[in-house]
Amino acid sequence: MDIIQAKQKLQSLLQNNKYEKARIICSKLCKKIPNDVELWLTYAGIHAQLGLLTKVAECCEKVIKLQPNNVMAHYNLGIAYNSTGQFELAEKSFQNSLQLNPLMHGASIALGQVIMKRGRVDEAIALYTRLLSGPAGNNQEIVQLANINLSLALNTQKRFIEAEEACNRVLAINPNSTEALNNLGQTLKEQGNLDAAADAHRRAINIRPEFVVAHSNLLLDLNYLTNIAVEDVFAEHCRWGQQHGTVSSLKKKLKNDLNPDRPIRVGYVSPDFRAHSVILFIAGLIEAHNRQNVEVFCYSNVKNPDAWTSRVSEAADHWRVICNINDDSFADMVRDDKIDILIDLAGHTSSNRLQAFASKPAPIQVTWLGYPNTTGLNTIDYRITDTWADPPGISDDLNIETLVRLPQGFLCFQPLHDSPAVNKLPMSVTSNITFGCFNNSAKINNEVIQLWAKLLLEIPDSRLLLKSQQLSEPALKKRYLLDFEQAGINPNRIEIIGSIASTIEHLSLYNRMDVALDPFPYNGTTTTCEALWMGVPVITLEGNNHAARVGVSLLNNAGLPEFVAKTKGDYLRIASELAKKPDQLVDLRNNMREHLLNTPLLNAQNFAENIEDAYRSMWLKYCQQ
Repeated sequence: MDIIQAKQKLQSLLQNNKYEKARIICSKLCKKIPNDVELWLTYAGIHAQLGLLTKVAECCEKVIKLQPNNVMAHYNLGIAYNSTGQFELAEKSFQNSLQLNPLMHGASIALGQVIMKRGRVDEAIALYTRLLSGPAGNNQEIVQLANINLSLALNTQKRFIEAEEACNRVLAINPNSTEALNNLGQTLKEQGNLDAAADAHRRAINIRPEFVVAHSNLLLDLNYLTNIAVEDVFAEHCRWGQQHGTVSSLKKKLKNDLNPDRPIRVGYVSPDFRAHSVILFIAGLIEAHNRQNVEVFCYSNVKNPDAWTSRVSEAADHWRVICNINDDSFADMVRDDKIDILIDLAGHTSSNRLQAFASKPAPIQVTWLGYPNTTGLNTIDYRITDTWADPPGISDDLNIETLVRLPQGFLCFQPLHDSPAVNKLPMSVTSNITFGCFNNSAKINNEVIQLWAKLLLEIPDSRLLLKSQQLSEPALKKRYLLDFEQAGINPNRIEIIGSIASTIEHLSLYNRMDVALDPFPYNGTTTTCEALWMGVPVITLEGNNHAARVGVSLLNNAGLPEFVAKTKGDYLRIASELAKKPDQLVDLRNNMREHLLNTPLLNAQNFAENIEDAYRSMWLKYCQQ
């Protein structure tokens, strides 16, 4: 076959999407005509279709050597670097393409995305704003892409109203933009408008059923809602599993050693091995694991590592970075590592890798910790919980996984070593009780507001201290104050604090609170543990599903069941009685840390033994099949 015939054959294969055969022919052509720029660009495109991103970069670098001013080569090289997590090189490549062609708006969009990933959100916002105010503002496709990315950047900065406006600008052009609908749902959720958020996410997946991220976001929305039956929430999770949890390829045979007594190879999968609430419950366990019982693998989907990432990587026996590989490659890695029990720590939260679990790369698969519900994925065998969060007979039928109940709570908290000191009870200085809640403000729904307002009305001189990152948005802060005012509470009695950069400063704010109030039906987890550690008792309302019973689990595990309310009336009674007993609050505050250190909630060694026993039971059962 001569060169002309080979090129014709190549074009025919590409038109029919036969990329593997096209790759073979293109490789031969590139060897025969090594200086053909267009051929090397075609070769790069073929590798991109096959997901061979390192090869894409090699082809683009070859083009740049042949033709340094080739704009597309620089742009495609940036795409390859971006996709493999080489963000600094990607940024340089996109800048090079823009120097060659300042009107290459696609490169501007991609440059903004990379700048965002590198943590320079202000720069990304400025870039997209300039782009929209320039000639690109007349290009509807670019206007949509710029606003979609701008909404993400604004949302990151807690500028939710502006993010919502950016989404709406896209939807005014294209009402069926699923990316804009998904982003709109996310910013509405941050504003606490959960019904509208769920509606936006539903619209996105109705238009594009395969949009897995939007579907997971919808599931997360449902955990916050007060007007939906738990059976309906379960059904939607099962729909996710049916839609996104099947794999086209055959499940590969596993070659695990079925010795029931050897150390179990356990793999923890998380995007949150970093400064995140999850880390306070997983780092201590990884450090406390008995290596005679388990061999620990950590699969890190962390995009921006930090000091916590380093700490966990040092504690793990094996550390794998998976943020730049696809689900199939990740699943192959798990098989190669011969993992016995693979544990999802994210559920349907951001950057999860649930779809990799669909191909069952480990004989036993478990979900735990990062998400308060079933995954809906039938290849996940177990969900770890306890009898307080999931009482037997109540929630078993609402989980696709078999529930494994640990004997002393499903969570173990590790407070920061440099936590601030517990200060004097505020009430002893002001004579007035200060209630508080530092939960995500999306959890503070109208039912919660009405109950808390009733409490404040019952105790006329009481105050309420609220803090969350979302409340940095002035419009959102104003809305919450108005909601309380409409419930009969003078806004002067409520103090609202937004984002605080320092964790130590955040913890110190608990020193201004006498009693913490847990929201419902989506309880706090980290905030409850933080409050207790800072000497502040927490009042929780017992609910009818896991998310609404985490407070029950934590308080029982902490040896403080007297602060669990069975009804709203109980909730008010407990709070009112505490307001009349400053001496009890002083005693709790002064002795809480010592008390907690002697409970299962803070005993990492004890927790490790309990969870290792659970792993061993799972493994024995599998080996005996």
